Amino acid sequence: MLRRLMKQVVAPAAWAVLVAVIAPVVLCAQTANSRSAGDPNAWSHSLSVDAQRAAEPAGDLNYATELIGMMKPYVSQGDFARLARRLASADQAARHDSRKYISETAVAAAFNRLMAPVPHNNATPFSTDAQTVHNMRWILAGNSPALTSVKEHPASSLPDEAVLLVSLLILNNGRLATVAPGQTLLSAENAMLAEEAADDAQVKLDQYLAGHWKWTNMAIFSKLLGDMGI
Repeated sequence: MLRRLMKQVVAPAAWAVLVAVIAPVVLCAQTANSRSAGDPNAWSHSLSVDAQRAAEPAGDLNYATELIGMMKPYVSQGDFARLARRLASADQAARHDSRKYISETAVAAAFNRLMAPVPHNNATPFSTDAQTVHNMRWILAGNSPALTSVKEHPASSLPDEAVLLVSLLILNNGRLATVAPGQTLLSAENAMLAEEAADDAQVKLDQYLAGHWKWTNMAIFSKLLGDMGI
């Protein structure tokens, strides 16, 4: 998986580090009409363009399909289409009623429930919290502002963004590394990657889903969306 280090100052004493290339995270299993993931900047730009077109129903369905590309290998073609329509429909509803936005707390809780049964080498399962989700949104705002509404809605997001955030949480093991004063960005990144190599949430989730029937995985993904109110 191609990765890029993005940083955002979130406190005077530390940096939050998000190890991610936005589009390859979401599209690790690429759809038939997807574009080459060779250039992370091109991927980030193209996903941002899709996000801007999501104001209209047709554009929203296209964007939703891109966002749930990671689910495609694990469900039937029909179920994949149903998940995309479900996400796009919820996103369109939220664009007309801000009460249907997804809280950062709900995003964190949905990730925690998704990862709870996934085998984990350490005693503590993969988990996150609302503050991590919030910090992640500000990193997105600094790099690809079209992908987040954090400036307008500091504690909640559109359903499309909520699914993107879950994907980023999976890639980052549910957390952000911090760079302490005096520590280099490179050393913090290397330490985080070394730790993740022994217990990688994305790899573990892939293995977990690959061991299930497709209809079982459909229930897992349906529950993930339901846990966020989608």
